[in-house]
Amino acid sequence: MGDLNAKVGSKRKGWHREIGPNGIGKINDKLVIGGTLFKHKNCHKVTWVSPAGNAENQIDHITISQRWRSSLQDVRIKRGADAASDHHLVIGSIKMKLLAQKKLVVKRRKFNVGKLKIPNIREVFQISLQNRFSAISDLVIEENDINNTWEQTKNVILETCEETLGYMQYKHKNWMSDNTWVKVEERRIAKEKVLNATTRQQKRQTQDLYIEKDKEVKKNCKKDKRNYVEQLAQEAEITCSKGDMKYLYNTTKQLSGRRSNSHATVKEKNGNVITKIEEQLKRWKYHFEEVLNRPPLTDPPNIEGRQVLNIKTGDITKTKVNTSIK
Repeated sequence: MGDLNAKVGSKRKGWHREIGPNGIGKINDKLVIGGTLFKHKNCHKVTWVSPAGNAENQIDHITISQRWRSSLQDVRIKRGADAASDHHLVIGSIKMKLLAQKKLVVKRRKFNVGKLKIPNIREVFQISLQNRFSAISDLVIEENDINNTWEQTKNVILETCEETLGYMQYKHKNWMSDNTWVKVEERRIAKEKVLNATTRQQKRQTQDLYIEKDKEVKKNCKKDKRNYVEQLAQEAEITCSKGDMKYLYNTTKQLSGRRSNSHATVKEKNGNVITKIEEQLKRWKYHFEEVLNRPPLTDPPNIEGRQVLNIKTGDITKTKVNTSIK
């Protein structure tokens, strides 16, 4: 007996001796008996042995829906299970693929700090920040409460940035002008006319219109891209003269259109890829030893008036590395 949720119904064609005429519903014939699917020895399929030992049968089963039949890997009995019963333990192996739950990644929002280069916005930002700090300075703050002070300071700066500067707006292909987007919409409408054309003449006319709109879009895109690159180059030149290295780096990155590959593979001398971290570190160590530890020149050039540099060639320690980085 088991809770199989099986329905027998009233139709009993081919089952006249097993099913009576007074059932309800529709017979549920979508169940699969797992013990009959896999090839095993009879001793691993027999689920019951009579007390006298002269009769045995397979009367205990694991049933599964046909939908999950491929998930059932194996069904067999375990005769060694001490269950104090004349029935053997039936075990089934099931392998299921569960849908992975995607983690919600909260994208970091950045303030549009580029607006601070505009004089009037920078002045409004400074005045608003000063007013907010003067307001919280009048409040009574507990002595040595550094956490409370930090929270108030952080909230003042965030509220001022959100009110004055706003957040960065990320747009797809922001170098395209409004006129180009109008042309793109006209091309999309022309494409719909091509798809909805019924006669050959309409098809030919709409196709010619679509080709013309497509040429206009490509022409405008080339013009906008050229103007965008020239504008970035001018801004990079101006920021370089002002010493704004951060903006210059970002502009150069946009112009080059290249991204650094931080997942480059490390290979041995024979070309085999190294996957373990420890072996990769050893390979880097050997590489730098070969590159940096070169023998001195046998015949160094004689340069008159050269300055002799006092270079320390001892071992490099972690303290020296940290000091150099800072």
